[in-house]
Amino acid sequence: MSRLHASAISWSSLSLATKFLGLSNLFLHYVFDSWMSKNHPQTPWCRYADDGLAHCKTEQEAESLLLELKQRFEECKLELHSTKTKIVYCKDG
Repeated sequence: MSRLHASAISWSSLSLATKFLGLSNLFLHYVFDSWMSKNHPQTPWCRYADDGLAHCKTEQEAESLLLELKQRFEECKLELHSTKTKIVYCKDG
């Protein structure tokens, strides 16, 4: 059994799904999925429609990744949902 990581980033871009329903999955594949695979290949992540989760080993790593994600989304003319996007602690397992 693998150990749970210390922190995770939970994000949402609700406005994207509302505006582009059918295209949001394709767009987020480029904005998030491909970008994470290229820039953070060692960081486990998952995405469900316009919500996502990235597992980080430390809170500092999570804070750094969150800043990068905000910049990435802004570059693509998107923003992370201000109240749904947060760093959460994952209990050690």
